[in-house]
Amino acid sequence: MVIEVGRLKVSGAALLALLAAYFFDSGEVLLAALVSVAFHELGHVALLRLFNRRAQEIRLELWGVSLRPDAPLSYGQEIVTTAAGPAMSFLLAVLSAWAANLQAARGAPASGLYLMAGFSLVFCVFNALPVYPLDGGKVICAAASALLGPDTAEKILCVTSCAVIAALLIAGAAVLIITRVNFSLLLAAAWLLIGYCQRSGIRLKSKRKRKNIGSGQWIRS
Repeated sequence: MVIEVGRLKVSGAALLALLAAYFFDSGEVLLAALVSVAFHELGHVALLRLFNRRAQEIRLELWGVSLRPDAPLSYGQEIVTTAAGPAMSFLLAVLSAWAANLQAARGAPASGLYLMAGFSLVFCVFNALPVYPLDGGKVICAAASALLGPDTAEKILCVTSCAVIAALLIAGAAVLIITRVNFSLLLAAAWLLIGYCQRSGIRLKSKRKRKNIGSGQWIRS
């Protein structure tokens, strides 16, 4: 099931996840997370406009947000446009922390701003990981494609993605064993693994030929 609102397409899985988050959350955490995501995507959209492009289609899926430009981007343009997302997340984290400190100094509630700063910083660091389909992986793929060609870039991205995901899975399992309750890192690593398989064209128990993941037609977060 896909819900279409203009250029925005929301998958049924993403909608269910949002509804579940809204149901189990008081609202402050979800709001901070949504603002952080929106600000991140605004960075991508702003750079597209700078290059006289627009987001022809925006998909909200369980594995993240995807933007499809209305015209192809060069490798250089793709690198800058993709990197704009984490850069905007970092900017929001700094601004939110600064505003929260001002609020706290005046004795006013600032928990929402601190939450937004935390979400934005985590979103920045997480998306900068060299894993496809995160922004860091897209930047590496575009840069390697420009220097070494798409085939070599795909191999490099496969190695970096698998190495980072494996390290996160091991670290997540260790954290869970030590704390016995904290499975957040393990869950994030599993999400990355499934997302990588979905986006790269890999299907478990499938013998179909793998798709080219360095096409540059989608900007994913």
